[in-house]
Amino acid sequence: MEKKNYLRGFFPSSFFLQFFTLLILLSNQALPETVYFDQSRDLTNRMTISSIKNRGFLGKKVRFSLKTASLRDSESNKFLGEGKFTDLVFPRLKNTDEINKPRLPYLVLFMEGKPSDFIIDVREGPSKFLTNILPRPNLKLPCRCLREGDDIEPLDRGVYEDEKQELYDIDYLGDFRGIEISRVKLYPSRYIGRSKELIVYPKIEFSIFDRSKDIMATHEVKDLLTMDPLINKKFVVLGPERFFEALDPWKKWKEQQGFEVKLVSLESLGQAAKDIKSFFRSEYKRDAFSWALLLGHEEIMPTNYVKTDSHDKTPSDLDYFTMGGLRDNIPDVFYGRFVVDSPQDLEVQVLKTIQFEKGAYGNKSGYKRQIGIASDEGYDPTDVEYLKIMQNPLEKAFGIRSYKFLQEKINSTPENINRVLNKGAVWLNYIGHGEGSTWPSLHSRSYHSDDIKSINGKGVVKPIIIDVACQNGRFSFDNRLGERFLNETKGEDFLIGAVAYYGGSVDISWHPPAKMAVIINQILGKGKSEYLGKLLFNGQMELFKKHSTKKEVVDNLKWYHLLGDPSLRLDSLRN
Repeated sequence: MEKKNYLRGFFPSSFFLQFFTLLILLSNQALPETVYFDQSRDLTNRMTISSIKNRGFLGKKVRFSLKTASLRDSESNKFLGEGKFTDLVFPRLKNTDEINKPRLPYLVLFMEGKPSDFIIDVREGPSKFLTNILPRPNLKLPCRCLREGDDIEPLDRGVYEDEKQELYDIDYLGDFRGIEISRVKLYPSRYIGRSKELIVYPKIEFSIFDRSKDIMATHEVKDLLTMDPLINKKFVVLGPERFFEALDPWKKWKEQQGFEVKLVSLESLGQAAKDIKSFFRSEYKRDAFSWALLLGHEEIMPTNYVKTDSHDKTPSDLDYFTMGGLRDNIPDVFYGRFVVDSPQDLEVQVLKTIQFEKGAYGNKSGYKRQIGIASDEGYDPTDVEYLKIMQNPLEKAFGIRSYKFLQEKINSTPENINRVLNKGAVWLNYIGHGEGSTWPSLHSRSYHSDDIKSINGKGVVKPIIIDVACQNGRFSFDNRLGERFLNETKGEDFLIGAVAYYGGSVDISWHPPAKMAVIINQILGKGKSEYLGKLLFNGQMELFKKHSTKKEVVDNLKWYHLLGDPSLRLDSLRN
C-alpha cells in the first residue's frame, strides 16, 4: 500500500454557524491525501452483487474491490476534544452517521424477510492498516428550533472508541402490505478506537442466504415495494359526520377518478386513539384499503402520542396505518389530514384540492415557479447547499424557475416571499428553524402565520410545501404555520395559501429531514410518482438508504405529516 503525505499539516480557517450549529467550515484546505490499496491502473472502487447457490437456495454474493480512499484533515474544535480528526472518503460508498461514532464507509442492501431469516458469511481477505488515525465522528446537533441553551453535544469518547465487532448489521424495518423488509449494512473496514487503527478489507466478500427460500435482495428498497399489484383505489375517510356534506364535492371528484370512497363517522367508533387504531386495523384486514384521510385537528380527531427522540408525547398518525405489529415502521396506507375546525374550513381545502387537480387557475404561470427559503446555518452540507440540491431536479426536469430567499440576503423577507406567492408557485421548500407559527430563518423578521393573510394572489397556482423545520406541522388548531397555509382564505372565490403541506409535528433533527426533502424532489424530478402520498412515502423509504441510523429515520416517519389529500395528483407539474 502506498500512502501519500498522510497527516500533512494545512492552514484551515473556521467559520461560526449561528444559533448552535457546528463551528466548522474549512477554507484554504490542503488537497486530500490519497491512500492506494493496490497497484492497478484502474482506481475505481467497485462493489458487485451476483447470485450464488447453497443448500438448494439462491443467495447473493457482494464483492468489494476497493482501490483508493481520500483522507482530509478536519479541524479540531471544543466539541471534538483533543486530537486531529480525518474525513474519510471512499468513492462510491456512503459514510455512516451514528452519533458519537466514527464516520465509516458502508453499503446498503434491502432484503425481503426478517433478520432471523438470513445467514451472512464474511470472507475478509487481505487487510490494510491505517495507523494513528481518528475518523471524524458524527456529533449530535441541536434540533431545528430556536430553544435557548441548545448546543452541540461534545463527543462521547467512550462511545467513539467502542469497537464494532461485526462487519455487518441487519435491521428490521417493517412490512409493507405483507412484504417484510430488512436492511443490511455491509462494512469494508473496522475501526479500533483505543489503538487509533483503521483496518480496511479491500477485497472483502459477503455471502447472504435466506434460510428457507431463494433470497430477494436489492440496492433499492423500491424494488421490493412492488406497488402496482398491491395498491388499490379503496379510500377510507374518517371524521365527524357534520363534515361529510362539505366533503361531498371532493368525494364525487375522487369517485370520477375511480376511487371507492368510504365515509366513516367518528361518532360510531369512540373517542380514544385506541378506538381509531382498532378500527383501521379491522378495516384493513377486511378490505386492504390503500388510502386514508382524517378530518379534524388534534382536539377533534383522537390523537395518538408516541415517544421520539425529541418529545415523549409526539402527536403522530403513523401507528394508525402500520398494520404489521409493534416492530412495524412502514405504513401500509397512504394517508393525510384535512386539519379543520369547521365545515367552512373543509370547504376551502376541498376547493383548493379540486382546483389544483383540474388546473383551474386563471393564471397558470405559477406552474413554472418554485420558492426556496434557507437559513444561513448548518454544516456538511449547509442549509443553502441543501436548498440548491433540492431545487435542481425541478429546474432540470420541468424548467421550473427558482426564487431563492436566503437568510444571508437582504431580499429574504415575508413581503418578498408573498410577492412570488401572489404570482403563483407550484412548489415551496423551506429549510431552517421553526417555532410552530413561524419561519424565523429570514434576513430581517420571521415569516409568521399572520403573513399568510397578506397574500393577494387571486386565481393563481397554490404550492405544495415541504417544510424542514420544527413544530410547524403539528395538526392542532392554534395558528400553526402549516394549518394556516391550508385554511387561510379571503372568500370562496379568493383562495390563498397552499394546497398541501408536509412538516414535522414537534422538534425535528437536523439532517434526516433535510435529506428526505432532497430525495422527495429528486423522485419528483424523475416523474416517478403520480400521487403526492406515494411521493412522500417513497421519499421516507429512500431515507433508509441514505441515512444509516434506523432510529432517526423512524423518528422522521413519526414526526412528519401530510396536511392535505394523499391522492393529490401531480400531473400538472409535468405539463
